Amino acid sequence: MLLAFEVNGATAMFASVGVSVAAVLLFGVGIWPILWLSEFILDYWVYREVIHNPLLLVAVVSLMTTGVVAEGVCAGFLMRKSLQGEHLLEHSSGILRFLLCTLVSCLIGATVGTPLLIYIKVIAWPEAGQTWFTWWTGDILGIMVMAPLIWSWYRHRQMHLTAGKIREVIILLALLVFSLVVIFSPFSIIARAHYPIEYIILPLLIWSAFSFDLRLSSAIVFLVDGVAILATVNGLGPFAAGEVNESLLLLQTFIACVTALTLVLSATRTDNLRFQEALQESEVRYRSVIQSAQSAIVLCKSDGTIVDWNEHAQSIFGYSRDEILGEFVGRILPDGKLVSKTQKGEDAFDDVMIDARAVEGADESQQIGHGHHLRELRRAEGVALALQVGGGVHDQPLAFIIYSKV
Repeated sequence: MLLAFEVNGATAMFASVGVSVAAVLLFGVGIWPILWLSEFILDYWVYREVIHNPLLLVAVVSLMTTGVVAEGVCAGFLMRKSLQGEHLLEHSSGILRFLLCTLVSCLIGATVGTPLLIYIKVIAWPEAGQTWFTWWTGDILGIMVMAPLIWSWYRHRQMHLTAGKIREVIILLALLVFSLVVIFSPFSIIARAHYPIEYIILPLLIWSAFSFDLRLSSAIVFLVDGVAILATVNGLGPFAAGEVNESLLLLQTFIACVTALTLVLSATRTDNLRFQEALQESEVRYRSVIQSAQSAIVLCKSDGTIVDWNEHAQSIFGYSRDEILGEFVGRILPDGKLVSKTQKGEDAFDDVMIDARAVEGADESQQIGHGHHLRELRRAEGVALALQVGGGVHDQPLAFIIYSKV
């Protein structure tokens, strides 16, 4: 409520709902009694001067508190169930489910609270629709802003930034503070004239989302949204130019845009980082298997160009990895068992497959996918080799050629 921009009893951003959702996400549904008590105290303090009958005050505040806490618990419960152990807001798919659960659960508080405001004569029936919508969007924004902020900082309390990242944070914050002063400060002519330049800070938010994790990007969003609300309450900035309802709608649209954009981009960045880590781990495992194999393993493209080569292959064929990479596979295959690249062009390696089938002694019953096992004598220093030529997995344009001593 301290950041409230009140219109008929509703607010631009109801932060306590977001706190409730974060608490349920972190500690489970069982924390609801604490949430209910804290929300009751807050609502009692807000409505104590509106309702003078103590019993009516307790009854109305209890019902209103139940609606607010119910939507927070419902949102947290749905998020925990739908995400099923994922890193919640650290996946783009998790962000979409987070937003969907938020939109649905926030119907509860607005639906319970609006009739109560009518009953205690804070609003009239003609204002019910506008109040319901404002309440619903205010709760949505409270969850979008507060839940990721609290959740991310509680889950990852230790932060390790390099010197370069610290300098980047300082530069980003300096530019952000300068932009906020220009847009919303009472010392700014632009803010007092209500020029609509609020979206010039979007590049800074995009920068924060792509450069830092959810903790810093959500903190920056909280800062921007809080300054925007406080400035609008005091008649400053681009959202304070028109009527109250119009200002509220513009303000909520701005908060929704900057918050959703930052969350989605931050989750996308995290997805990319995890993909790169998984790719690096896969590369390490692949390299370990290839290099530890007791057979020579050669990996080729579909045109016969060698793209990988293990140490055992180097010991058998006498070529170092640097020497053989990029060369045509015909350089190491037995003579007469393939058509040359110059004669068949880029499809020469496919011809290797076809010709290999016709090699005398090939066992057709030993086919593996598009590949074939062949027994072949290669007179390289008297070493006998068994040759296996295999096509790429699932028709991918790669093939293994494995030579083993026999």
